Amino acid sequence: MVVGVAIASALSAVCGLAGAQTSACATRPDGEGKRVEETGFVALGGIEQWVTIRGDDRSNPVLLHVHGGPGIAFSAFTAEFAPYEADFTVVQWDQRGAGCTFGRYGQDTPDVTLDRITRDGIELAEYLKQRLPNARIIVLGHSFGSIVATQMVARAPEHFAAYVGTGQFASFAGTVDAQIAYMRERAAPGDSELIAQLDELGALDSQTVQKFGAVNRLLASRGPAADTAFIQSLQSRAADVMAPQELADWQAARGASAARLVPQMPSLDLFATISRLEVPFVVIQGRDDPNTPTGLASAFFEHVEAPAKELVIIEGAGHFPHVTHTAKFLAALLRTARPLALH
Repeated sequence: MVVGVAIASALSAVCGLAGAQTSACATRPDGEGKRVEETGFVALGGIEQWVTIRGDDRSNPVLLHVHGGPGIAFSAFTAEFAPYEADFTVVQWDQRGAGCTFGRYGQDTPDVTLDRITRDGIELAEYLKQRLPNARIIVLGHSFGSIVATQMVARAPEHFAAYVGTGQFASFAGTVDAQIAYMRERAAPGDSELIAQLDELGALDSQTVQKFGAVNRLLASRGPAADTAFIQSLQSRAADVMAPQELADWQAARGASAARLVPQMPSLDLFATISRLEVPFVVIQGRDDPNTPTGLASAFFEHVEAPAKELVIIEGAGHFPHVTHTAKFLAALLRTARPLALH
């Protein structure tokens, strides 16, 4: 659900590095050619928010990536999403309190709430339909971003051709309990210290930020190898794709967003609030996701009614299947979601 602990730890070592030649937050206007490669601030919800639009053919369906964290923007890491650009116009949005948007407003960013970020996302969809006429939007919600994206689609289905969730959130309390079960199942024989910690945590109220934080600290070093390698790759590349101040802002945004958004989450339960989506619903989930365990994501998928549904499980993948198992994830997108945006 929230992976900031792991990524923050990995990137803290590079925040002080200098010498980056690339600016992740430099505005780049786009011409009117077939390819689109545009970056800049867009007015959403009363503030300027950073949006990038990249793709080989501007007539392709839009893939709007709603990032997780909270506060972990991916707009600077274009290489991870380049394979998608042949078939989709990929939109990255640094949400209120994240990435380049945080760099503009810092700790003074107003109204960092789940409700406001959801409304910002709907405004962004309206903007994209004006900027890319006739574009059909597939919204891809990852981790914390799946909370935002699911609610965007539930509130304003008219703007979206389909919803795709990965690292799909279902409920706060359910996720914390499922994370404990994940670690218990994978505990090494004889690891009495871990079992004792899990027993102690299991006795606490699952709707508390304190339990959530303790569980996620334990999870940080116990994710699958694919996730660990991905986080390490961000660590090695971060100073090359962001200028030093941008990198410092990117890192600070994680803590600032978590401080304001995580306390809003304990009561979240999508089982209680969303029983139907009016657009096709696809979940593409890593089999070994420790952060939003797949059993709970699958249960939410089964719970929701939609005009069309498909659940895809990627074997060997964890919490980041869209960037660690790109070929399989892209193949699933092309088979399940892209055709829905061509009608």
